[in-house]
Amino acid sequence: MKTKTLSSLKLVILGEKDIDKSPLIEDYLSKSGIKPIKNENYTKVSFIKILPSSEELKIQIKTFNEKTDKINSAINESHCVLILFDMGSRKSFENLLEEWLIFLRDTCNYKGVVFIFGKHLDKNKLLKTDEKEINQMIKISEVDCSFFNIADKSVEDINKIIDELIVNSVENAKNNLNKKDCIIF
Repeated sequence: MKTKTLSSLKLVILGEKDIDKSPLIEDYLSKSGIKPIKNENYTKVSFIKILPSSEELKIQIKTFNEKTDKINSAINESHCVLILFDMGSRKSFENLLEEWLIFLRDTCNYKGVVFIFGKHLDKNKLLKTDEKEINQMIKISEVDCSFFNIADKSVEDINKIIDELIVNSVENAKNNLNKKDCIIF
């Protein structure tokens, strides 16, 4: 079977308004030395990434902090969804299940790759959840996803995780491109 190539990886980032989605992207781009491609649409960031295989890939990122009329199509066209939440907020933890995971499962019927990043925005407050409880929630949600606790990670460590996320998402997307019943973007 001829292997199809992937020219663009689409990533959607979900999370509450003050969860620092944009700084996460900005830190990743600046520390990686990547320049974003100019775009008038402020909800979308595009950049070129060189993969370990020396392939050049355009990455498109859209962020959402609430459900809008554009979110369903953006999610269903994406190769990967990243959800950010604050481990120091019980409400943020509950929103992870009630707002995002159930939405992906029931409304979007999303079958792509899902990653969850747990942050700790206010280090002066105690954590309101732990990895065991988060993994139990993931199991209850029946959404296939991976959890990463980035609360105490350095920007460099978070960037390595994002690089792994991109590589895994590319491999998953390529595998889906080679299936006969897939949708090609």
